[in-house]
Amino acid sequence: MLHLYKLLKETKEEERLLAVYFIDLARFKNINDSLGHSVGDEVLKQMADRFRTVLDQKLFLTRAGGDEFVAVAPRVNYQFILAYVRTIQQVLARPLEIEGRELILSANIGISVFPFDGEDLNTLLGHADMALYHAKEEGKFYQFYHRTINQRLIRETILESHLHRAIEIKY
Repeated sequence: MLHLYKLLKETKEEERLLAVYFIDLARFKNINDSLGHSVGDEVLKQMADRFRTVLDQKLFLTRAGGDEFVAVAPRVNYQFILAYVRTIQQVLARPLEIEGRELILSANIGISVFPFDGEDLNTLLGHADMALYHAKEEGKFYQFYHRTINQRLIRETILESHLHRAIEIKY
């Protein structure tokens, strides 16, 4: 984690962009449930290896937990940000060979960009996660964070709270 803070600090000093990608392997639970956790673990290992082989040296990749990865790209421009999204698509297009089975994966990606979507790492990670949630909900491969996503989530949370309260009052 210290490495990420250092990357952000250097990017700020150079007045450049930094992209945070939250990558979620779609339908990974189905693989775990139907083929077993050992196959799921091998999928995660092979995907991490594939991501690392195509990463530019300046990118940082870590597993965020479960079936999610976080990649951080310092000192970039929008062309690079989109090029990396296309690279991820190409990585996913190649089938995995595990225990004699060919598996094809897909993913959803949420992206936030410093300094537009946050000034600190926690905010950028949170906004990339919100963008990921929106991409999954909308069936998109990737989604850049924008504040309307946050506003929509707040409205939905408030509405859900009001509905629960209304149901409790009625019953």
